[in-house]
Amino acid sequence: MTDDTQLSVGDIIDWNDVHVVTRPGRYGLSIPPDGDRYAVIDGQLVRVSSDSGKVLSILRVVDAILD
Repeated sequence: MTDDTQLSVGDIIDWNDVHVVTRPGRYGLSIPPDGDRYAVIDGQLVRVSSDSGKVLSILRVVDAILD
């Protein structure tokens, strides 16, 4: 995402531009549903489809990468 675009549900992400969450508990989350991953994109914690890279939900803003 660039400064002039806002992340939205349905966007397709580039996996090279995100931090994939490996320890969801550090963000207060449980293990993601099968086929999904959590990621941090431009300071936002999101749930993403592992197969398509589609943003499924925007959870909240995070101040730091915790894992």
